Amino acid sequence: MSKWWTFHAILNAPYAVDTFFTISGCLVSYLFLRGVKKAGGLKVAHMVMYYVHRYLRLTPLYALAILVYNGLTPYIEEGPFLAENSDRDVDCKDLWWTNLLYFSNLRSDFRQCIGWSWYLPNDMQFYAVAPLIL
Repeated sequence: MSKWWTFHAILNAPYAVDTFFTISGCLVSYLFLRGVKKAGGLKVAHMVMYYVHRYLRLTPLYALAILVYNGLTPYIEEGPFLAENSDRDVDCKDLWWTNLLYFSNLRSDFRQCIGWSWYLPNDMQFYAVAPLIL
């Protein structure tokens, strides 16, 4: 199937995430530099609000997703793939806080409460490092 031209969109799908990281980096650079220029230079208050604003903008909805995923879906899901998610209850009970602090992707044992949310910790870590590079 890899020789079919129609299958190339699936084979090259991992590069789509890189595209989103690039677009996010360009947007963060533009907004950060514009904010520094508007504030008249790099100020401590500006840096604190840079991080606090991002955390407060993302975390409440992310916490709600964790709550629904761990608290509600075990009561409503059924089907042949139910047994595959058996570790979810243990992982979410122990590791939910790593998701809310955005470092769940740095664990050496690869346990995560919501495995498919790996993008958010990566994006937040890039966001945290961006001012140091800029």
